[in-house]
Amino acid sequence: MRKILFIILLILALAVAGTIRCKINPLGVAKVRTLAEENNDFVGEKIIYEVKFGAMRMGKAVFNHLENVPLEGKAARVMTFETDVLRFYDLETIYSDLKTFLPLKVTRKIRGWNINEDIIELYNQKEFVLTITKFKEGKQIEELKFNKISKPIHNAVLLPFYVRRLPDLSAGWNFAANFGNAEFIVKLTGVENIQVPAGAFEAFRFESVPKKFFIWITTDKRRIPIRIQDSGLFGYTLSMKEYAF
Repeated sequence: MRKILFIILLILALAVAGTIRCKINPLGVAKVRTLAEENNDFVGEKIIYEVKFGAMRMGKAVFNHLENVPLEGKAARVMTFETDVLRFYDLETIYSDLKTFLPLKVTRKIRGWNINEDIIELYNQKEFVLTITKFKEGKQIEELKFNKISKPIHNAVLLPFYVRRLPDLSAGWNFAANFGNAEFIVKLTGVENIQVPAGAFEAFRFESVPKKFFIWITTDKRRIPIRIQDSGLFGYTLSMKEYAF
């Protein structure tokens, strides 16, 4: 069960708007101005997901984009992603680069199912090194270092933000998402009409190669991720329930 819940957090993304319907831009329209371009940030955005395994509702996940803070002498974005399912709780605080959305530091507080861990992830985007340190009851119990990397390192929660900020998206667009210990090609396969608890939306559909996860992001200029789905045996789905900005 611990592995299954960890996988949930590996691919997590974000969600969409309550009863709001988006004004649609067709696939392939050149130079669509994104929310990131217009406002330079997403501070104040809050997204609530419904978490399901198959048809069973298991809990919720809440994303918040907080005020920027100093990190090692430079301003950094701060986002939190809080997951609460089946007596399992995981709070991630994510610090990322203002311009690229690439992760710089992640702290995690994990509780439940006989788990009581705190984790610090440090992303060295200059030398491409990811260091993960685990603590239990304040004592370090493990350190993992991924340094056989030759490209920027991504974070699963930030992945939709990285995609949504790009001004041009058309069918066939793809890029390599490197998580340190795994790499996927994320490919835009087309546009679909998607129904989530927050309403009906037209969305870009992305899938990973190898086929592990799917992400749907609205085609309007806000580019809000409305659904994230795992294609594994225990297939979970995150569907946007509420949105505020």
